[in-house]
Amino acid sequence: MPRKKKTEVQEEAVKQDLRIKTLDIKSGDWIKTGKDWREAVSDAYRDNDGIICVEVENYGVYKYSSTNQNTKIKR
Repeated sequence: MPRKKKTEVQEEAVKQDLRIKTLDIKSGDWIKTGKDWREAVSDAYRDNDGIICVEVENYGVYKYSSTNQNTKIKR
């Protein structure tokens, strides 16, 4: 396993675990998608069917339920 650069370690230390509502997810937040954490590249929004969605780096659109539920992020 390659060692992390010093700047990467510092950036990880700055991130805080937060509990927020899914519609409060902002671009740049890290969200849990299945087994790993990925960076949101858009703010949370509702699609035409009312489902809460977030565009995620190297993944596509991650969909939550239609209710504004609690979720854990890293900011």
